[in-house]
Amino acid sequence: MKNEPLLDEKAKKILADRAALMARKEREVNTHATSNLLVFYVGEDQQYALDYESIDKVILSHKITPVPGVNPLFSGLLYHNTEAWVVVNLHQLLIGKSAESFSHFILLSEDHYRIVLSADTIVGQISYDETVELIQLTLSENRQSYVRGIYKNNIAILDKKSIIDLLNLEQVEWN
Repeated sequence: MKNEPLLDEKAKKILADRAALMARKEREVNTHATSNLLVFYVGEDQQYALDYESIDKVILSHKITPVPGVNPLFSGLLYHNTEAWVVVNLHQLLIGKSAESFSHFILLSEDHYRIVLSADTIVGQISYDETVELIQLTLSENRQSYVRGIYKNNIAILDKKSIIDLLNLEQVEWN
């Protein structure tokens, strides 16, 4: 007697179909590198975005502790979970005029830096195809760009590293 199980015709057909499925050529995989962006407004007209993985947290507006005598680019300090975070006024940085109130804060950290970006309205999360070439901004030689490029003709993707570099005291003009 053999150790093979007795198979009826139905079982043989199921096994043959399964073997055929396993032998099929693998489906073509989408090779586009995608990530997610958090899209938000600064001001009423322009949408901005940050890579979702670079964001620690998004919170509703909290009370900011003002710090007298600092550059108007910095709105003050936000205390969140026993840590002090420097609040960067995106209105001042991107539009050139300060805003007094914000509806949301975007918390970013890198190494020992903790910064908060002020945002007016959070639009949501979108998929971002990293293979799509961004429209580059042309700036005068002495201006630093905090925008990596424009995506889909209307979303300005911010450069987290350039914004965090603002905290380097050599780049900030204190009043």
